[in-house]
Amino acid sequence: MNSFKLKLKESFTLKRIIYWIIIIILAITLALIIFYVNKDKLLADGKRYKLKQSNSDALLVFGVINLVGGIFGFLINSNFFANSFFKFRKNREKDKLKSEINELKLKKMTAIQKLRLKTLEEKYDELDNSHKFEVKKNKLIYYLMFLFGLVFVLISLLVVYV
Repeated sequence: MNSFKLKLKESFTLKRIIYWIIIIILAITLALIIFYVNKDKLLADGKRYKLKQSNSDALLVFGVINLVGGIFGFLINSNFFANSFFKFRKNREKDKLKSEINELKLKKMTAIQKLRLKTLEEKYDELDNSHKFEVKKNKLIYYLMFLFGLVFVLISLLVVYV
C-alpha cells in the first residue's frame, strides 16, 4: 500500500470520524440557529437585518466551530497535554524497577532470586523499549477540519464585503 493511502487509513479512524461528525452537526445546528434568529431581527435604526448579513453570520459560526474543533482535536491528540505526567509516571516505574534490580544484585542470590531478577530486568527492558514502538499519530483529519473552517470563515467574509 502506498504511503498516501496508509496515511489516510491511519488518520481516518472511527473515533476521529465520529468526532468530526459531532463537530459538523454542532456547527450546522448553531449556524442554523444564528441564521433564523438574525433573519427577522430589527437593527437599532429600525431596518431589518439583511439576508446577506444573516448568511455571513451563519457561515462565520460554522467556520469558527470547525476551526476550534480542529485546533482542539489537534492539541488533545498531540503530546502537548499530559505528556510530562505520563513521562514522570513511566520514569518513576523505571527507577523503582532499577532500584529493585540493584538491591537484588547486591545480595547473595538463590535460584528464586535469580528468576525474580531476570523477570525484573525483562520488565525494565520492556518499559525502556516501549517508547520506541509508540504509534506516530497522524493528524490529517484535524488539518482538514482546520482548513474546512478557514474556508468557511473566508467565504463568510466574502459574502458580507462583496
